[in-house]
Amino acid sequence: MDDPFKKLNHLTNFMQQMLVEFGPNSTNYVMVTAAGTDVQSYLADLQQSVGEAGVTVADEKLHEWTAAEVGSLIQDIKAVLKQSTSPSIHDHFVCDQDAFFNAGRRMQVLGVSPKDEMSPIHKLIEMLQQGLQAHSDMNMEKTVHATIINRRNMKNIEADDLVLETVITPLRNKRNHDWLGSLEVEKVVASRFVKSLEKKHKQYYNLLGEEVMNKG
Repeated sequence: MDDPFKKLNHLTNFMQQMLVEFGPNSTNYVMVTAAGTDVQSYLADLQQSVGEAGVTVADEKLHEWTAAEVGSLIQDIKAVLKQSTSPSIHDHFVCDQDAFFNAGRRMQVLGVSPKDEMSPIHKLIEMLQQGLQAHSDMNMEKTVHATIINRRNMKNIEADDLVLETVITPLRNKRNHDWLGSLEVEKVVASRFVKSLEKKHKQYYNLLGEEVMNKG
C-alpha cells in the first residue's frame, strides 16, 4: 500500500480492534507528522479524515529528544547500573553497548525504535534519574518502540548470545509488515514488565542501546 491515507486507515482500524479487545485507554495515541511543500493542505486533509479524533498539539508542548541525544547518555546509564547498590537493578538487567537485556525472571521484550529524529520520548524511571547527577537538568526518558520479540521463558539472556541481524532481517520480507513502509533501524530497545518497588505497581522500563544499526 503506497497511499499514505491507506496506511493511516489501516493503522486506525488496527487501533479500533485493540479498543474492542482491551477496552479504552487514555494513553493510546498516534502522532502523524506531515512534511513537504504543501504541508497545510496535507494537514487539512488529514484533519478532515479523522475528524474530532484528531488533536493538533503545538511543537512547544512536545518534549522530544533525538535518538542520538538519548544514545549519548548510555555510558552514564551503564555506570549507574554498575555502581548502584540496589540488588533489584543488578538482578534485572544485563547491559552491553548495543542494548539492555533484562536478565530477571519475568516477561522479556526486545524491540527496535525507528530512525526518527523527531521521535517522541516518554519519562523514564526515577531510579535512573536519581543516579545521573551530572545530568540533573535533564529528564531521562524512554522511547516508544515496536516489539519484535516477546520472550516469556525464565532463561537469562546474555547480550552476546543474540545476533540481532537474524531477528531484524526477516521483518523485511514479511507481508504483514509491508504497510508500515521501509524501516531503517537506528537503535535497539529492550523493555521489561516489572514490579516497581517504590510505586507498588507494574510498568515498562525501556532503555536505548548505543550502537547504530543500519538495517533496512
